Amino acid sequence: MKIQRNRLYQALLTSPFQPKPRFISKMAISLLLLSGAAHTTAQENGALIGQVVGSASKKLQGAIISIESVNRRAVTDAEGRFRIQDLPDGSYQVNVDYIGYNTLEISVEVRGGQIVAQDIRLSPADDNLEIIEVVGSRAAIVSALNQERSSDTLKNVVASTDAGKFADQNIAEALQRLPGISIERSDGEGRFVSVRGLGPNFTNVRLNGARVPSTETAPDRDRAVALDVVPAELLENLEVSKVVTAAEDGDTIGGTVSIRSLSAFQREGQHISFKGELGYDERSTEDAYKGSFIYSNKFADDTVGIALSLSTSERDYLIENIEGDEGDGILEGDNDSGIETLGRLDTRTLDLGRERSSVSLNFDYRPTDSAQYHLRYTLSNLLETELRTRNSFDYGRGDINPVAPNSGTAEEMRIRKEYRDQDEEQDIETFSIGGKNFFDRWTIDYNLSYSEATRDEDDFRVRFSTSDDIGENIGSGVSYTIGEDSYRIEGIDQADSDLIADRSNYEFNRYRITLEDSKDENTEFALNFERDMDFGSLQFGFKYFEHAKELDISNSVFEEAQGEADATLADFRAFSPDFDIGDWGPSTPLTEVISFYRSQFALGNVSAEEGDLLDNQRDELLSDYDSEEEITAAYGMGRFNFGDNMTLIAGVRVEQTDFSTSGFVVNTGDFAGNVADPVDFDKDYTDVLPSANLRWNIRDDLIFRAGYYNSVVRPSFARNNPGIDIDFDEDDNELQIDAGNPNLDPFSAMNLDLNLAWYPENVVAVVQAGIFYKDIDDFIFRANVDADSGVGRQIIQRAQLADVVATADDVEIRTTLNGEAAEVVGLELSYFQELPAGFNIGANMTFVDSEAELETRDAPLIGQADETANLTAGWARQKWDIRLTAAYTSDFLVRLNDEDDVNNDVYTDSRLQFDVGLKYQLSDDIQLYFDAINLTREQELNEFRSNGSGFVQQYQNIERTFLLGVRGKFN
Repeated sequence: MKIQRNRLYQALLTSPFQPKPRFISKMAISLLLLSGAAHTTAQENGALIGQVVGSASKKLQGAIISIESVNRRAVTDAEGRFRIQDLPDGSYQVNVDYIGYNTLEISVEVRGGQIVAQDIRLSPADDNLEIIEVVGSRAAIVSALNQERSSDTLKNVVASTDAGKFADQNIAEALQRLPGISIERSDGEGRFVSVRGLGPNFTNVRLNGARVPSTETAPDRDRAVALDVVPAELLENLEVSKVVTAAEDGDTIGGTVSIRSLSAFQREGQHISFKGELGYDERSTEDAYKGSFIYSNKFADDTVGIALSLSTSERDYLIENIEGDEGDGILEGDNDSGIETLGRLDTRTLDLGRERSSVSLNFDYRPTDSAQYHLRYTLSNLLETELRTRNSFDYGRGDINPVAPNSGTAEEMRIRKEYRDQDEEQDIETFSIGGKNFFDRWTIDYNLSYSEATRDEDDFRVRFSTSDDIGENIGSGVSYTIGEDSYRIEGIDQADSDLIADRSNYEFNRYRITLEDSKDENTEFALNFERDMDFGSLQFGFKYFEHAKELDISNSVFEEAQGEADATLADFRAFSPDFDIGDWGPSTPLTEVISFYRSQFALGNVSAEEGDLLDNQRDELLSDYDSEEEITAAYGMGRFNFGDNMTLIAGVRVEQTDFSTSGFVVNTGDFAGNVADPVDFDKDYTDVLPSANLRWNIRDDLIFRAGYYNSVVRPSFARNNPGIDIDFDEDDNELQIDAGNPNLDPFSAMNLDLNLAWYPENVVAVVQAGIFYKDIDDFIFRANVDADSGVGRQIIQRAQLADVVATADDVEIRTTLNGEAAEVVGLELSYFQELPAGFNIGANMTFVDSEAELETRDAPLIGQADETANLTAGWARQKWDIRLTAAYTSDFLVRLNDEDDVNNDVYTDSRLQFDVGLKYQLSDDIQLYFDAINLTREQELNEFRSNGSGFVQQYQNIERTFLLGVRGKFN
């Protein structure tokens, strides 16, 4: 399989997707709605519309427009626009409120049911605001504060006055400074986002209104959106909704992340901006680069808007990596000491490359004040390459005698050298078309979207190993030492050292090819109606959502070599890499080994035995699945105003799910059955999801919010796979079954939020405190089940194993179950304030505690950090802008290797990262910037935890990164 590096540019010249017949029919429905909606009716009453702008004509999102005499209120959107409908004839006093600007009161006259257009310009509360705002950071912060303040529900916002004004490499890193957000990193870069202690599978991610599909395939992660695929330059506005209403999808427990790119109607006239950046990593093989270009303009008397965003980046860097044994985890020594230790240590070096490209095209059409239509298209591409050398020291093959948790002796050791060449390409593509129309008291909006995520992985590995004889000879009392600062094997005598250093002792052991293809597709159509009422509004709507995911893995292992392929390391050029962590013994250039064995495989000099061929065939089917779920939803919701200071939004949503899936029952054992048989499964279920959100303006500067909602998160596709792995041992008459469980129920949760926010008058500031609680039922976990249990009988029937089970001496069945519960409770605190002389400070901290009931014990939720905290200190004056940020995440559970044994739980160690950013405004249109990331060289460490001791599971040395760039704009 060839990696298509120019896939992004090909997509610009071809159709963005291959539509299904069902999708075409939905598109036709959408177009009919669009054409019908264009014929608007006359207004019975009048309406007030307009736009709010600030200094430098910036569109102000989140401004509050209120008419107290009729108890009406509106909030400006991303374009600074607002609309208040159904106004009887009369004179009105309109108040406009926006933090950082002087409050404005204007008089408006409505007569004859006309639509009155009133554009509003606010003046800065601080005379120096316009000067400071040129730099950009201050305006982004103020915009985020206003959007959060004006929202009826609880949300947090990251705003950018121009896309890409963050040092963050991707969207995940842009989110990390919000309250209650923690991120998981991969090779030093943010990848997954957890909201309030819930893992990334519990987060709903949307891009320009379209559901973002997942490129992930690992069990329990195949619904998680890897946000490192989406570059930060695509961002214009980013928000996290921590509660939902009945009008929103019910499949989130953590929260909903909404990403929005630029619309031409957010700028005045033509807008062009660019960004160029060079980066240096202290372990990089060459300098990194990044570039972006944004163009927007309005045409046809400002009724048509087009916005185009392009970005590209490339980064190459080195990482040294240590991994403890993932197979056995923590072992107890053989000397009856009761001391625990590890039995294997792997040392690795990774030469990594990441190339990102993205394009975003937004088209808007505004023929009248009562009609607006849009088309949105985005494509993000991430190409990752990895050249990896691994040294595996397996000193737990024989008796192991620890004298302390991190040291001891071993009687036998085998050493393996593995060389890996991996290419992985991920694409995320979204397309949506829709609109909004206003009819007197009615508002109708509709949207049709399609999104697709693909992942293609090519993985080639060659392994050499010391023979059993060499391993036994080396095993003459090898001393080992492992620990947080000393990852090495030491204490070897000269004779053993000579055996290890002799490159001819490492013989060809295995050649492995893994090809993985996955596709995740989403099709959505939503139609919403809202009618203004004297007490507020009524809203109802419908949605159809089709989600399909398929995975195809080919895993082929070849252990036989003939002729030149039957080589040792001595047949290749000697190479001694310079590693910071330690001396890892003899090696050879990785690319030479990979190139040699690829050519030998093509010549037929690397092959598999008959049994290996059968195993390869089985392996290709074990993880494969093709699943689809169709969700039909309807909701009703009311917005009730109580006086001019309290609003209640309450409603109910009903979601009907039809699920179908297919996989394979695979025979990996001895009994005389087919190698594999296809298996299908389907089911349907209904969820009723009530919600209520209260906003109470206790005073003009004090807002209380309360939110309650029920939600669900559907199980992992891999865990819902009906496939079964059957392993029967004829000699011992033992049967082992590892099965998916398509009968799994979704996670269901009751969510409660209370939040109090204080916005002191005459200053740009906010102080917030909130508590939240989540009660999760049907928590999913892995467990062993009895053959005569209900689940066990279903699995046996699906695999047609009744006869084998009846005669087997021992039957072990492992699967995934529902039935246990989990609770999450937390406290969120946040603070921001502008100080005199251009200084500002912001801080937030979140405390979370969770407990999930497993079959044999309790454990925290995976991905839940007890504490997360962020601190930002900045200074902006005249042409300078300086910002120092610190992000802290306490340790958290990342994997349960064994539900019965707490010793094998893997935790990510706590992490505190410091970054600094410096900007200088060279002119009104040109800005220079410098960013320094990970100033203190904070490393990444995962540990097995046991009795208070930590055993390394993975350690990576992450160095500092420095970025130097220029931004420019032309209006």
